[in-house]
Amino acid sequence: MASYTRILVAVALGDDHQARQLLEKALSLTSARNIHVVHVEEHPVTGLGDLTGRNHAMNEAQIRQRVFPALRELSDAYGLNSEHLHIVFGDPAPEIHALAQKLPSDLVVIGSHGSRGLKRLFGTTADDIVHSARMDTLMVYTDG
Repeated sequence: MASYTRILVAVALGDDHQARQLLEKALSLTSARNIHVVHVEEHPVTGLGDLTGRNHAMNEAQIRQRVFPALRELSDAYGLNSEHLHIVFGDPAPEIHALAQKLPSDLVVIGSHGSRGLKRLFGTTADDIVHSARMDTLMVYTDG
């Protein structure tokens, strides 16, 4: 079995049960000091034309202020380093890959509820991450 020195766990806040399952799986593979957690948010959208850049920064800061406490609570519950919490903005698959390479990570842990119908036909974020990964990826089926 591979020994992982840096694991990136991608969580969707708002689904605490899934996030906890993913962190528990990561902790079964390495110690808490080797785990980074990422949550991806969509870019805020404004209709302000040339002022969009300035308002994006302000909106992103407000989103970070809203999201960070939930990430911090999750990390505290599992003894993770709060400096290993990441909030990024954009399309989840490419943002997760970019952060995994930047850290660099040797494993990305993601969750999947499974998919059916059109969602399966068109794919999911988890599928996008797995199929374009340049490092080991663990897709954990979660029951939440």
